[in-house]
Amino acid sequence: MRRIDLEAWHGRCLFVLFAWAALAIGSARPFAVAVTTILAAVTFTVGRLERGVARHGSRLDGVSIVLLLLTAFTFLQLVPLPPSTVRFLSPRAFELHDAALVPLGVPHRDGWFPLSLDPPATALAALAMLAVSLTYLTVRQRLRSHGGRSVLGPIVAAGVAVAIVFFLHRLAGWTKVYDEYLPRYAPAAPLAAPFLNPNHLAGALGFAATLSFGLALSSVDRFRRLTLITAGAMTGGACLLTLSRGGVIGFVAGQLLFVVLRFAARRSEGREEARAAAERSRSGVRAATSSVAPAAEGVPGENASAREAVATGTEAGTGNSGASGAGREDESGGRRRHSPRESRDLHLAWASLGAVLAIVAGSYVAYGAIRAEFEHGDASKLEIARDALTMTGDYPVAGIGRGAFLAAYPPYQTQDDRWTYTHPENIVAQYVVEWGVPLGGLALLGLLFVLGRAAMRPPLKAHNAAAIAAVFALLLQNVVDFGLELLGLALPFVAALAVVRETGAVGDARRTQRPSHPRLRLPGPAWMAAVAGTIAAVALLYPWAAANDLAVESDRFRLYAADKQYHPGMLDDAREAFARHPADYYLPFLAGIHLARAGHGSPIAFWNQALRLRPCSSMAHFAVASYLSRMPAHRSQSIEEYGQAVRCRPGALEQATAAVARLTTGLPGIDGSTDNDAFVRLAAGDPGPYAGASEAATDFERRRVEVWDAMGSAYERIGKGAAAAVVDARLLERDAGHAAARFRRARAALDAGDAQGALAQLARIPDDAAASSSAWYLLQARARQDQGRIAEAVAVLEDGLGALRTPDIPVALSELYAGTGDYEAAARALSALETRARTQQERSDAVARRVQLLIRAGHPADALQQTRRALGIDPGRLDLWRLAADLAEQLGDTPGAVWALRELVRRNPQDGGLRDRLREAETHATQVRLLSPP
Repeated sequence: MRRIDLEAWHGRCLFVLFAWAALAIGSARPFAVAVTTILAAVTFTVGRLERGVARHGSRLDGVSIVLLLLTAFTFLQLVPLPPSTVRFLSPRAFELHDAALVPLGVPHRDGWFPLSLDPPATALAALAMLAVSLTYLTVRQRLRSHGGRSVLGPIVAAGVAVAIVFFLHRLAGWTKVYDEYLPRYAPAAPLAAPFLNPNHLAGALGFAATLSFGLALSSVDRFRRLTLITAGAMTGGACLLTLSRGGVIGFVAGQLLFVVLRFAARRSEGREEARAAAERSRSGVRAATSSVAPAAEGVPGENASAREAVATGTEAGTGNSGASGAGREDESGGRRRHSPRESRDLHLAWASLGAVLAIVAGSYVAYGAIRAEFEHGDASKLEIARDALTMTGDYPVAGIGRGAFLAAYPPYQTQDDRWTYTHPENIVAQYVVEWGVPLGGLALLGLLFVLGRAAMRPPLKAHNAAAIAAVFALLLQNVVDFGLELLGLALPFVAALAVVRETGAVGDARRTQRPSHPRLRLPGPAWMAAVAGTIAAVALLYPWAAANDLAVESDRFRLYAADKQYHPGMLDDAREAFARHPADYYLPFLAGIHLARAGHGSPIAFWNQALRLRPCSSMAHFAVASYLSRMPAHRSQSIEEYGQAVRCRPGALEQATAAVARLTTGLPGIDGSTDNDAFVRLAAGDPGPYAGASEAATDFERRRVEVWDAMGSAYERIGKGAAAAVVDARLLERDAGHAAARFRRARAALDAGDAQGALAQLARIPDDAAASSSAWYLLQARARQDQGRIAEAVAVLEDGLGALRTPDIPVALSELYAGTGDYEAAARALSALETRARTQQERSDAVARRVQLLIRAGHPADALQQTRRALGIDPGRLDLWRLAADLAEQLGDTPGAVWALRELVRRNPQDGGLRDRLREAETHATQVRLLSPP
């Protein structure tokens, strides 16, 4: 019977583990986390079987102990504890758990509480920590037996698989992962599959590329070396194509560190060779002297000592480099075949070839996009990290719970509240806020210690130097990204970290069979308990965590919020959901929406809970304001809530002012103020009575002008001209050349038939504001057109067409020409609109306007042709399909009408009128075909 090669199977299991963790969307979903944890347990089991079931004990070094400690503490965060214990370890967490059921009329929650503010998320994080710990332990086992290349090779192979998937999605233009799975937030461009997030993808590709270059330099076989360089060039180039700023910086920094380590190793190697040569010379002199010395000297063992010294010197001179020497021991202890020694300069040239290929290829393809990303990218991630570090003041000892950042962060968020953040995008903030300062700081210091100790002793073997550079690059990137939170990146990282730790502990000039001294040695069968416990944890925690994940709970409550019929079971569901996620504001917000839409009870208690958990939630303020606006007695409070919504999210100004404009008149009261002054003050952020002439007062005045401007536009849109005039008068008192107010006054004058008054308003606008606004050209042309000066109106719009690239000027010019009957000139104006279009929507709109012009000019056949052209640009526009069907019926083009109507019915199967039209068109087409001559 053939013996199973467990060493080979262990390597295959490592590749499957790394590849699955990355290709399964980075193992971000609960199911992928569970499968990855099981695969880590299987890989660990195969590695233990290779060494013997119970013959060898489990060695735990410092990193292993820290990982197991962090894993145990993550499980502790999940376990319910007595309220007094939770109050002592985390007072803020106790307050949130205790008040979770306040909206349901329960002032204090009974029972024991966990430390985590999101136990289902912490359960998934605990499973992920099991996978990380098992991966580190199995890699350390393999390192002692087979060396670092046996571990880094599977990582590189998995990285190549990730690059292939990335290129496949780019070339195919898929908007679904593997053209099957549609993510919740799918972008319009091809996905950065398989990680979806380009930052995570860049980290994985750059990590694999760095290891590829190191393995290539460690390889003696030329074919293997070229293969690894090609793999590194492919993964490194793909890293640049992701356009991730953090990924690109980390990758380049890793290459620089790799080159520095190689140069440092060269100098160290040169010094060692010089010492070995000197030792061999001295040993030769001693041997020659001892051969002629008389035996009566009383040194009978001198010849043996000299021979031993010569042998030692020879071994030291030939066994100091694992990358460039000949006749040395490889990592498995066997003898390598002698080969010609390459020069060190050529050696370093090989080291840099792959990096140069990757950087040049990626930069050639995406130089413009990379430059734009660095020039125009925002720095909001640093603000998120700052907010997250602020949280540590409330959770200094026990943290918020591993994985609970999404639920706990909103009260501290200073960014626009339209976005939610699952991680602080910073490894320091991530560990400290979720594990607490003691353990989070321990994890960070341990990483820095292992990396620093290895870097201070530059390894002679290139793949060890590459492991140090790859770990450094990924840690650097995680200062602004959170890739290590995904198992697709965390598992390769801890595997390379094990190589770095072993290199820093014992160096690489010694054989791998002499590992570092362990801190703790467990009995041989102890690994069985670890594997059994992992399987039991997955079986017990995964179903519960996946069913009660915050995203799943939110989806369920969104269904409640969308239904106008009251569901009595919603309150029982809310009781359990609020207890599982005591810090999440979104669930009580949605529960209040359901009560408000169903008209069953007051939603205010639920919205108050949402605002307690997230005081600056524009959605909650909008909901409260809309609910109170139905009650005349609470109109002023409703207006204040709209102001608070704008204060929380300045981008909501237009939406809020539209609602406030419908509630107010904007006319001055007895004291000269208006009934929307409270809204203006709150939306602008009143600095208070002690601001004086400070910068805060100046900013308040600027924002107040912006709010009044928005109010004037809102009054104009809903037809409250008198209120708009009052607002504009206030604006013009502060700034006589306020362009928006002058434009509104000019439009009002034109609507009143006062073209001369409109021109007078436009004349008072500063030249710079007039020249940069299409409204100035449009209103000038309209005023002259009302005065019958058509040629002057055309000249104004022609000037605007040359000065600005906005689409409204060519449209107005085309309408003006069409009104005079000059359809050719109108078509030329629309040609400019089509030429300037940049997006699919703009191009189809330009062609659709040309279609309307052709219909107006009486050319339905040309209009039908242009309509089909527009559908070729954007086949999803139903209005164009309807227009195509109407034009085809008008022209008697029955096949064309059937074609358009079939597409309309396919896209809108519920419309019975369309089905009837299609049946009639198909019947008519059949009659025409039967009656037509053969």
